[in-house]
Amino acid sequence: MAPSRIRPPFDADERSQLVGWLDMQRAIIHYKCEGLSDTDTHRPVLPHSPS
Repeated sequence: MAPSRIRPPFDADERSQLVGWLDMQRAIIHYKCEGLSDTDTHRPVLPHSPS
């Protein structure tokens, strides 16, 4: 089941827009991570930077 990815209204107040965009981005991340194993969810994607 695809999460709800509804864009917030452009004419809403600032807080409603911000919360709406954050909710949409969270839904997209959950959708993209769906089906990953526990090992893959905790695996670093980028190598460590040199010290």
